[in-house]
Amino acid sequence: MRKIMVGACIMALLAWASAAGAQTPVVSVGVDRGPVSFGATVTESAAALPSYIVTTGITCTAASGNSASIFFGGSAVNTTFGTGGTGYPVSPGASIAYSVKNSNQVYIISASSTSDTVNCTGN
Repeated sequence: MRKIMVGACIMALLAWASAAGAQTPVVSVGVDRGPVSFGATVTESAAALPSYIVTTGITCTAASGNSASIFFGGSAVNTTFGTGGTGYPVSPGASIAYSVKNSNQVYIISASSTSDTVNCTGN
């Protein structure tokens, strides 16, 4: 019922704006896409996670069979933690959560593996 009322209000607003001689505005209404789940392979080069729009952020888990820690961070992520480092290490089987609007804002890198994986979920 609420979606119908919101849609009717938007249509009435557009009709009013058009009758008043205004240009028809572009209206963007947020859509709840529901939960997303995806995986990514980690290499020795920093790479963004696949792009998914999320509302509440993402949680990523390093696969328990990984051979090395995966470092998470921003676009300048590296495999150093602490002074001068930009990566946060996540051991095999451990998880990390980020409050982001798009999963591609999080980058991953491995110091020694080209086949380890992460599994992420978000909403």
